[in-house]
Amino acid sequence: MKNNINKVYSKLPKNKLELSKKLKLSIASDLEDAYIEYKDFLVDHEVALEILTNSKIAVREAKSQFDYDEDIENELFEKLTNSQNKVSEILGNLETKVGELGFAPSDLFPDYQKLVYDLDKLDELSQKRYSI
Repeated sequence: MKNNINKVYSKLPKNKLELSKKLKLSIASDLEDAYIEYKDFLVDHEVALEILTNSKIAVREAKSQFDYDEDIENELFEKLTNSQNKVSEILGNLETKVGELGFAPSDLFPDYQKLVYDLDKLDELSQKRYSI
């Protein structure tokens, strides 16, 4: 029986370093694969971060432009409303006076129909303005 044990042991590799080297190669290979994946994610993230940064800058610029445009529109709308009130007041006086004289407003102001239409247009603009 001792002979059989010696035969078995004699067939086993005598160099234990081979198993150790294979283990080291396996771990090194796993580490290399993991590191390659990490580097790929690192590059992908840097690109994604650059894209996000550019998008954020574009959004800030768009917001700034929107605020500027909104301020201009608010100022113009206020001027338009004040002008409409002035025109409406004068038009009311004209309609009263020509009515007393028996004339139509268009007899004294040829663009009367267009004026009335344009005054009504402010209501449409107001609705559009608040839907933005």
